[in-house]
Amino acid sequence: MNVFVKIEFCINDGMAWHCIESLLARGEKPTKKKVIDLCRNHLTSEGGVFETEPQFYNHIIDVDPEKVDDIFNKTWK
Repeated sequence: MNVFVKIEFCINDGMAWHCIESLLARGEKPTKKKVIDLCRNHLTSEGGVFETEPQFYNHIIDVDPEKVDDIFNKTWK
């Protein structure tokens, strides 16, 4: 027998901020959908570690925090 369950994730502001920072570092335009998709993927693969330390280690981040704050406030808030 197969049982399917729906798993819901809570994306907090810290996760979203780091996600936007990661998207900007990759040269992508952050959108709410991209933030949700990227956070969902990291929550699925890294679970609790991503919840407590929302970092994206697969690249070097060289983004101005003020720019991230500005886009975070426009995109996520």
